[in-house]
Amino acid sequence: MDIAEKAKIREEYYKKRYREEGLKEGRAVGLQEGLKKGKKEGEEIGRQKERERYLINAIQNLKAKEIDFETAKDNIEIIFGQDFEEKQIIAELNRVYGTHA
Repeated sequence: MDIAEKAKIREEYYKKRYREEGLKEGRAVGLQEGLKKGKKEGEEIGRQKERERYLINAIQNLKAKEIDFETAKDNIEIIFGQDFEEKQIIAELNRVYGTHA
């Protein structure tokens, strides 16, 4: 085996080794980024669920205080209008107050 063949074998060995190390490192980085993204999405889902609980509690409190449907709707839209679409608010009001508007 001459020097050129040895150099070629060595080069192929290192290419394979570095490729494997690169893949391993890339997987680790990808996993870290995936975990961060998953955590962020999970936190957002948790915040949305919390906002939904607040919405339901607010509607139930208004009904318990015998606030009429339209007044409750107006107040809920002012308070929660940025977090929920109007149809979501109406659906929840209808659920708590009974089918209305």
